[in-house]
Amino acid sequence: MGVSFPASDMPFLAQCWRALLPVSHYICLQIGQFNYGASLKQATPELLALATFSLLWFVVFAKVKKSATQRSESVEEIAL
Repeated sequence: MGVSFPASDMPFLAQCWRALLPVSHYICLQIGQFNYGASLKQATPELLALATFSLLWFVVFAKVKKSATQRSESVEEIAL
């Protein structure tokens, strides 16, 4: 996550994996706020990354709900 080992010294693949994990953005945001008193402008990239992950969950939930609705409708048609 880049807390105990600097993210800038990580290999490229490790940096890509770190960018895909929401916890790394949260930890950067938390350290910036609590340790360095980062302003909202400085915290914006991490907040946007976390918002993107949140939006992704809403999309996944909508797709699962749609799939479940279609599945229940097809079961009802078979039962009739």
